[in-house]
Amino acid sequence: MAEKAELVQQVKDWQRMSKGHKESWDRFVKKRDRSETFDPNRHDVSLLEEFLTAAHGGQIEIPDVPDDGGGKSWGKGKGGYKGWGGGKGKGGY
Repeated sequence: MAEKAELVQQVKDWQRMSKGHKESWDRFVKKRDRSETFDPNRHDVSLLEEFLTAAHGGQIEIPDVPDDGGGKSWGKGKGGYKGWGGGKGKGGY
């Protein structure tokens, strides 16, 4: 099991990819935690691991959110990161 700080950093890195990536985290949290607290540091390790596993598996859909173009790309899959599953979905980065 990874340290919580490392998991938090991975989620924050994901959020910084684009506004769509950030929104995908927010939607994930809304489905699983009624607190609607979106700061990854305020969630337990199991939720962070669940999200990152889904992202690695290409199971996180990246919504189309107008972006300023400053985000980095994480790949082709729903999860948007080539090394994270490469599922078929939006992303195509």
